[in-house]
Order: sequence, then structure tokens, then C-alpha cells
Amino acid sequence: MLETLPTGLQETIELISGHGGLWIYTAVFITAIIENIFPPFPGDTFLLAGAALAVTGAALWTGVLVCGIAGNVLGAMLVFWFGATRGRKYFLTHHGRWIEPERLHRIENWFLQHGARIIMVSRFLTGIRSGVALAAGLGEVPFAKMLIYTSISTLLWNGLIVGLALALGNHWEAIYEFAHLYNRLVLALLVAAAVGWAVWQLYLKQRRSRSETRS
Repeated sequence: MLETLPTGLQETIELISGHGGLWIYTAVFITAIIENIFPPFPGDTFLLAGAALAVTGAALWTGVLVCGIAGNVLGAMLVFWFGATRGRKYFLTHHGRWIEPERLHRIENWFLQHGARIIMVSRFLTGIRSGVALAAGLGEVPFAKMLIYTSISTLLWNGLIVGLALALGNHWEAIYEFAHLYNRLVLALLVAAAVGWAVWQLYLKQRRSRSETRS
């Protein structure tokens, strides 16, 4: 069955299955942590590889799911901890080069209003998951709230990946292509949103300049 998998996924499976079941769980757990700290590390590919091995009987799907969730939550909370305890000092002491004080206040207010919803869907936002965790820390989201919502989001996303793997069995090409299409679509939407936001900010800045000139 594994011969039908895309080359990249086959190579990942060969990498994590070479030393037995314990190595599979360890690899899924560690890579789930790494993807939060060093994006865009392909942690989901390792999770899917673990699910593929679970279908063949080389690992337990429950073990793969639990290790993926535990690694993702731990990684996200580490990034959140940095944002909450070191991030404000780090960004503000660099002479506003990264985040100006007033923008930091905007992040805080934004998370007060929308933080719960954003954290709940953060695992589905490929490419900015770590950014959400960092911003939540900078926005002083309560630790318990961050932990609960991140755990729920991770359970839903990882459960979807493992569930698809178990349900579709040997239709790996479809799963892999769906994941790639989804990632490209999300990234395209994020880029479009970023461009739209930049254009809007430029428009507001020009409007303020015209108002000041008239006054």
C-alpha cells in the first residue's frame, strides 16, 4: 500500500519507521514541537506519515494522535510563553523596529475582542500558527484560556488528519493532494488579506495627511 504514496510522504515514512513504534511516536511528538518554533517545518507531513503507519499496523493511531496533539500544544505554549514573558521587552527595546508601542496596544485590544475565536481556528491557519501563539502572548491572553483553546484547536485539526487517513485507507494521493491544495489556498488568502490590510493602512495614512494639510 505504501508504494502508492507520494515520494515526499514515502521518504518521511521511511525516516520515522526505521527504529520501531517508539521512534514513530517520538518523531511525531518532536516534529510537532519544532513546527511551532521553526515554521514552515512540515510537522503535518510527519503526522500524516504516522497515521499511514497506523493503518499498516506499525503504530497505534491513538498513540500517533496523542503524540501529535501533545507536541503541537507544547510547541504553541512555548511560543506563547516567549511572547508573554520576553516578547514585549524584546520587541519594544529594539527601538520600535519590530513593533511600535501603539501597535502592541492594538494587538492587546484585538485579542481582547477576537482572541478566543482566532486561537480556536489557529491550527487550521497554515503558515501563521506560530504567529497566533506569539501574538496571543504579546496580547496578554490568560494562560489557561490559551491552553484550553489551543488544545481544542489542535484536537480538531490533528483529529481531522488522522481521521481522514483511517477513513480513506489507501487513497493517499487524494489526502496528500487535498492537504497541499488546502495549504496553498490558506496561504493565498493570508497573502491577499495582508496586501489588503497594507493598502488600507496606506489609504488611512494618506487621508490623515490630507486632513492635516487642510487644517
